[in-house]
Amino acid sequence: MVISEIVGAAICLGGGMLGSLVNRSQIPTWYAKLKKPSFNPPNSVFPIAWTTLYILMGIAAGIIYDKVGLTKPMWIFGLQLALNWAWSPIFFGLHLLEIALIEILILLGFIIYTTVLFFQIDTTAGALMVPYILWVSYASLLNYSLWSLNKNNYHGNIRNSRSS
Repeated sequence: MVISEIVGAAICLGGGMLGSLVNRSQIPTWYAKLKKPSFNPPNSVFPIAWTTLYILMGIAAGIIYDKVGLTKPMWIFGLQLALNWAWSPIFFGLHLLEIALIEILILLGFIIYTTVLFFQIDTTAGALMVPYILWVSYASLLNYSLWSLNKNNYHGNIRNSRSS
């Protein structure tokens, strides 16, 4: 019951914290140099938002796990969580904004699918996923804008290191 929600939140937070290890060194260096859209939030917003979202996601997953166990909704949740965790290394680690954009759009599709599945089982669990959809929709727009503003100026570590 409550144990599942705590475990779910811990798993989500743990993976997010590992992903933030890639981000930390890149935010004051590479990310700081990118051209930003006018709606880019201050850097301090991101850890607050993600901590909140990971807790909500974990609680939602715990609720669903208690009701249906490791069935399709939980596997889809796990897939979207893996996609979530993969975004930071692509964006911040490899500096591949275009690939990160494609990845986040796929992620958004799986978040929506997960949310629909969760709503079919438990309305509270589904509702707990809605802020995540909203934030990743915003993050997708932000990712697109960062790619669009910087695509002609910066092509990522991999391409730059090969051309040097």
